[in-house]
Amino acid sequence: MTDLVLPFDDPVAAEPSVSGGKGATLARLRALGFPVPDGVVVTTATYRLLADAPEITDRLDDLDAAVARGDDEARSAAAASLRDLLRERPLPAGAVDGLERHLLDGPSAVRSSATAEDLPGASFAGQYDSFLGVEGVDAVTTAVRDCMASLFTDRAVAYRARNDIAAADAAMAVVVQRFVEPDVSGILFTADPVNGSRTVSVVEAGPGRGDRQVSGRSTADSIRVGEDGTVLDYRIGPSREGPVLSDELRAALDDPRTLTGVDFAARRREFERHERLTAPSILTSDGEHPTPTTKATTGRLLGTGAAPGVAEGVVRVVTDPSETRLSRGEVLVAPYTDPGWTPLFPNAAAVVTEVGGRLTHGSLVAREYGIPAVVAVEDATTRLRSGDRVRVDGTRGVVERLE
Repeated sequence: MTDLVLPFDDPVAAEPSVSGGKGATLARLRALGFPVPDGVVVTTATYRLLADAPEITDRLDDLDAAVARGDDEARSAAAASLRDLLRERPLPAGAVDGLERHLLDGPSAVRSSATAEDLPGASFAGQYDSFLGVEGVDAVTTAVRDCMASLFTDRAVAYRARNDIAAADAAMAVVVQRFVEPDVSGILFTADPVNGSRTVSVVEAGPGRGDRQVSGRSTADSIRVGEDGTVLDYRIGPSREGPVLSDELRAALDDPRTLTGVDFAARRREFERHERLTAPSILTSDGEHPTPTTKATTGRLLGTGAAPGVAEGVVRVVTDPSETRLSRGEVLVAPYTDPGWTPLFPNAAAVVTEVGGRLTHGSLVAREYGIPAVVAVEDATTRLRSGDRVRVDGTRGVVERLE
């Protein structure tokens, strides 16, 4: 019988078909000696056993049919039914036994890891659910089931539909690992996500847990680092008197071995050779920029360019994505864009937010969709009003009102 729960150190855990994109990558990093917290993967075999029921198969067919005919209401109803059915079913006994054997003392991070994620052209950034600080087998088991049910969130279903991935072709594994309560957390891209430069790495870091940063609900410190480890630019986030990174952590940007003793450059080369993995592709703005047709006159708002390109359109200020439909070609202006906002993106000409960074889920999805985005525009939802016509430059981080 296929193992339903595998420790990171098991070689099979490095297979994406078994552990999903996130789980397989963590297992590979662990095998290469990187300091990955201890953990296990509840494999895709567990999901397939959980989903092995006629009523679930029927709802999957209903979902694919609704997507094919463009029926959003039926699509949402089928997805909600699938979430409920998966949450109501008990996790297979073998998976529960495996969790009881391997679960560590203290809180765990329970993280979704789908087979259809971290793909070259479709990251699925933030489309599935994860849970932090979960304690006890019962709570972990519930969180695992909730992660699997999140395969059918409205945002994930819409994202898969845009990328022509059928519901039945996706499966969910779940990572359960030791939760580390951080003083500082952050995100690292080994290339500039806006211009595609491979000579610059970008770090965004903030105090405490990283979930608010990656979801775009806060604006972190932003650091650009050169090939030789030199800090090229350090921008402190709002409402902070000094940099969130300590002198020790900033020194690690010059030489990461000051923290781990690991030669990261050599490890990176080895990692990219492992299982023929390649570095993630960077989407850049190589297409045509629209030619301005109106004159900029009454106001210039500055922020951080998060997705390259230039677009003009009429503003729609949105404060609750669940209660608003965006008309095609409107400029979405919002306080932030966590993953729950991404179903609005396909109709947006551009995205403007009050907080967030270039490495957040919303910014990443905007780049995938080819939508210019400017984040960290102070008071954007009050300085701009629905009906205003604006030009958004996602490369320069500028929003201009137009006549």
